[in-house]
Amino acid sequence: PLLLFCYALQTAALVALLILSPTKADYWVVSLCCFLLGIPNSMYVLFIAEMKDLSPKQMAGFAVSVANFIGFLGAFILQLVTGWVINLVNGQGLVTGVYTATALRAGFGLCLAVTCVGFVACYFIPAGNLRGTN
Repeated sequence: PLLLFCYALQTAALVALLILSPTKADYWVVSLCCFLLGIPNSMYVLFIAEMKDLSPKQMAGFAVSVANFIGFLGAFILQLVTGWVINLVNGQGLVTGVYTATALRAGFGLCLAVTCVGFVACYFIPAGNLRGTN
């Protein structure tokens, strides 16, 4: 339930950022949306702890290492692809470092799509037993 709540919070913040008009976007509203995007990222620590608890005792270190690696790999790939999408929508002929609202919305839209996939994937995670219980 907590993981689903965090995904819902992240989705709401991304949707708010996507529908904000660049001319009407207030600094504090955008700051609040970015703050709300950061809260679900604390779930990563709980994910690592859950991986340790669900794995056999002799494999706990390996399970945590794999989970940590996958988390960093996912962040690397998402940042790379988001940058590509923003540059593709923005066009290569514009001034470097200046992005249009449409390009940034495309980047946030990609993040929203990935978040929605993760939200749906939570329903397919099988319930496991804690280590040492039957």
